[in-house]
Amino acid sequence: MISDNRYGLWWNQSENPDNKVYTVFMTHQLHAKLPSFWKIFAPLFHRFTKRTLKRFDECWIPDIESENNLSGALSHPPISDAANNKRIIIDYIGPLSRFSRHARQTKKYNQVFILSGPEPQRTIFEEIILAQLENTVEKSLVVRGMPENMNIEKYSEHVDLASHMETEELNEIILAADLIVTRAGYSSIMDLAVMNRTAVLVPTPGQREQEYLAAYLMEKGFYYSENQDSFNLLRATRESKNYKGIDITDNKVVLRTRIGRLLERLISGTNLVSSEL
Repeated sequence: MISDNRYGLWWNQSENPDNKVYTVFMTHQLHAKLPSFWKIFAPLFHRFTKRTLKRFDECWIPDIESENNLSGALSHPPISDAANNKRIIIDYIGPLSRFSRHARQTKKYNQVFILSGPEPQRTIFEEIILAQLENTVEKSLVVRGMPENMNIEKYSEHVDLASHMETEELNEIILAADLIVTRAGYSSIMDLAVMNRTAVLVPTPGQREQEYLAAYLMEKGFYYSENQDSFNLLRATRESKNYKGIDITDNKVVLRTRIGRLLERLISGTNLVSSEL
């Protein structure tokens, strides 16, 4: 059983000794970034995370282990518990994304703005973007992050609005665009890395993890970032040219190898060879 940040999906073998279920926990938040008023609870959260991971057979992290990684201090270094002589098996399985860098590139838009996140911040950001696109001559698309329908509507002569888009079409548009502006959520960052695209990251206000990731990746020289309240499209367009993005080959070899080892262990009943921390 492989679960994504589902802390309760582990198997209590002591209560079910004859019906073992091998459980894998997937996360990029070994060391969560808490809001400033919750920082006093950081040690408590760390102990909770360590105790939870010990209940699972393994922990998979959708990132790479090397220095130029996507998540920074969120998942590096890995958690260990040698003091209690309890293994915590952690594997970095590479970024996960629905997109591909090998998709067809269709040049429909010069600028693509991908909105997401909770209200009212999603709407606030949309209004900021549209206001700054009033006089644009660049062909622009605003993906509103509202999956109620799949229609593309004309907002102005040079600006289209899409509530939601199918993966294949959006993949093509992103690959061909000159400028991408998106939130700093971890899924979006993995998508950019897999497609090997540069972008401007605008973290959702109040979301500490996004704020950290945007600052971390900007410091590494990968992506330019601006705060939502002070976002300036002309400046972002100019400054983003100085950032190279991050290129992580998404051939799924690491993930396929890891799944293969897991299946081999389950079928044969032998121990799975893995890193031990």
